[in-house]
Amino acid sequence: MKQLIPPTALAVLMLSLPGHSRPAAPRQESGQIPFEAGITYHYDYSADGKLIGYNSFHFEREEGRVRIVMETKIMQAEGTSVLTTDEEGHPLRYHQEFTVQAGTGKLEVAFEDGRVSVKAEPIGRPPVELEQEVGTDFYFFDNNSLPHWALFLPLLGLEPGGTKTVKVFHPQLVTVFPLTLEAGDLTEIEWAGGKVKVMPVTTTLSGKLLTFWLDEAHRLIREEEGSLRIVLVKPL
Repeated sequence: MKQLIPPTALAVLMLSLPGHSRPAAPRQESGQIPFEAGITYHYDYSADGKLIGYNSFHFEREEGRVRIVMETKIMQAEGTSVLTTDEEGHPLRYHQEFTVQAGTGKLEVAFEDGRVSVKAEPIGRPPVELEQEVGTDFYFFDNNSLPHWALFLPLLGLEPGGTKTVKVFHPQLVTVFPLTLEAGDLTEIEWAGGKVKVMPVTTTLSGKLLTFWLDEAHRLIREEEGSLRIVLVKPL
């Protein structure tokens, strides 16, 4: 199944202004989601220092379910999505609507008993429906959706110097594949006008090195892929 939205490389506007150290975020044990329900958060994307888009999102929690409700605009593509998972971050359902110059498309994905069902309305092509075995105990991420990583990375229990291999599902490709994540030693980076302590987490995806920076509360505050960056800009 071809990708429904062309993947835009992860990128972000990084606020790297000199200044005093920012107060540390409240320390939180790994294995928990470090974002408060109902608060709207915002990641800015940039490429070569030029702002190209954003994710605006919030979390909802209810009866053992977690939802990420997100609005995205990356270059000429924009849309909305809702990802529903269990409390351990494993996907249950995903709904996405998106618009590009060529038109509007939709995607519905549901997981049950080790199987996935997909209903897609691709732009310029007939609707697609399929169902297949995918197993269980995997995480989920879509293109241009850093909040999906912000959900599952803190749940992995990574500590400085640790390594973990997990399974992830990509909805545009309808594929589960292994992903190895390596956590580096604690360091400091400049963020939002000050310095914060962070743990870098690296992985390789499609031959490209991705680096995620988690603060002491295990919030994903920055992601880098070469000259492309994504940064949490609000709330700080």
